[in-house]
Amino acid sequence: MPLTAGLLASWAALTPSLVPRRWWMTAASVAAASALASGAAQAVGAGVRAVPGLLGRSRPAPVRDERGPRPGLRSTAGAGVLGASAVGIGVSLARSAREQSDVARVTGVGDAGDAGDGDRIHHLAGYGAGLIGWAVLDATGRVSRRLRARIGTRLRQRLPIVPPVIVTGALVVVTVRIYGWVLSRVLARADTNAVIRSFATLGAGPGPVEPERSGSRSSAEPFATMGLHGRDFVTGGPRRDRIAEVLRTTRRAGEAREPIRVFVGRLGHPDPKEAAAAAVAELERTGAFERRAILMVTGTGSGWVPPWSTAAFEHLMGGDCAVVSAQYSFAGSWLAFLIHRGPAREIARAVHRAVRARLRALPPERRPLLYAAGESLGAFGGHGAFRSAGAMLRGLDGAVWTGTPRTTGILAHVLRDRRHGSTEVRPVYGTGRHIRVVTRPEDLGRAPEEFAYSSWGSPRIVYAQHPSDPVVWWGPALLLRRPDWLREPRGFDVAPGVRWRPFATFWQLTADMPRSVELPGGHGHSYHAETVHYWNAVLRTGLTDAQCDAIGRAIGEDLAPSTGALPLTDTGARLRRGAGG
Repeated sequence: MPLTAGLLASWAALTPSLVPRRWWMTAASVAAASALASGAAQAVGAGVRAVPGLLGRSRPAPVRDERGPRPGLRSTAGAGVLGASAVGIGVSLARSAREQSDVARVTGVGDAGDAGDGDRIHHLAGYGAGLIGWAVLDATGRVSRRLRARIGTRLRQRLPIVPPVIVTGALVVVTVRIYGWVLSRVLARADTNAVIRSFATLGAGPGPVEPERSGSRSSAEPFATMGLHGRDFVTGGPRRDRIAEVLRTTRRAGEAREPIRVFVGRLGHPDPKEAAAAAVAELERTGAFERRAILMVTGTGSGWVPPWSTAAFEHLMGGDCAVVSAQYSFAGSWLAFLIHRGPAREIARAVHRAVRARLRALPPERRPLLYAAGESLGAFGGHGAFRSAGAMLRGLDGAVWTGTPRTTGILAHVLRDRRHGSTEVRPVYGTGRHIRVVTRPEDLGRAPEEFAYSSWGSPRIVYAQHPSDPVVWWGPALLLRRPDWLREPRGFDVAPGVRWRPFATFWQLTADMPRSVELPGGHGHSYHAETVHYWNAVLRTGLTDAQCDAIGRAIGEDLAPSTGALPLTDTGARLRRGAGG
């Protein structure tokens, strides 16, 4: 039974998911899905066998046929099972290679067509590696179970008066505690290594020369304490002359100003309230409260701030703005999601309260507009400043959230309360007057079929989520429950062959996440030039689609030669020149 369950899960893991698969993604999905399925089957079998013992009853000994099965029959049955398994593996691999072509086509990675020999070899290698991984995981589980059983037997012999159910329960609790301790030690070590890597990498080089930026000679925030991505943020981005040049190409009149960029590093300010106070002090020093708008951005785990969204905001504001971000972790997003989700929300809440308190001290006619943004874990953390969608609308003049995880409470509420008949991929919340969920720029002003938006009000909140973004759709519930987005018609960049499979789909999306940041803009977890359109709608700057596209191309040209970290993997990756949204 466990072997059959594991094999079936391995075949299910070969079915297509949201992004084109590399060999190691296939290996990870096959190993994890097979190990989980076979482990579940073993647990069910063990539970059934253990019931009589836990109830104090003895199981009747099985009746054995002294003659045993005939050797010929045994070998024939074994050959049949082996042959059926080989056929199933072959069919699954051939089908998977073909379906990967569809995934590559709809996500903009490649053209449709038959899978070549190289693709088939990669699938075969990935499947083989996955089976080896399954065997290793299964062997580790067997050793653990045997050790636990031996200890249990000894305890029952020495403590005969203790009911077996209590001994078994105590062993389970102790085992879970040991595993938890080992995991916590591993995560703590990974967190420490993340801090070391952040400062061991030189990154951006010398600090900024503009006094409007943190880390400059005029700043109270030392450039050296900002970490790799904080240094990239304050030294990167558009300057006044570049913004003026780009705006002239859109025939938009007016002079540009030098945009303000404020970053507060965790090394110098580990306490969220202290970091928020330091951020407000930097905003005061740079004259941010005399600008037209302030944008609060919650970064990903390592302090990475999405460059496309922030640059789009600065261009559309003509530089008459400030962007502020405070770091809450040095860990990569995958690690920060496990150990620093609380700090991500706390830092967003502290910065928002501190900035709002300062704004309330100004006369209403002199207050800058206040906006928020975040991507991936940054979007999750950024929502920590608000208790509900209503509180967010009262506390901001607008926001653009990209690639927001399903575990974000406010977005989960929006999806849960969407209008009947609207899909999870493109939900309609209320009349769409203040909050709109889009998959691409043309969705901003176009409601799904059979629905209509009322006119845009103020403030405006945009949630951008690609149908092929695994970060958006991932969640533990995928293990055993089919989500709405796989019950409903598929999104525009999801292959028709994508189906939900127990256990397998969860691990497929888990393996999809690192590569999803490598897809072209507009697909996967890559939110690039499209953010210009989203900010154009939120800021009500009134640019045409062609003008937004021109700004997006300019931002792409500026980002192409730079090397920075992308979310989730947080590893250096060269951005593609002119990647579209």
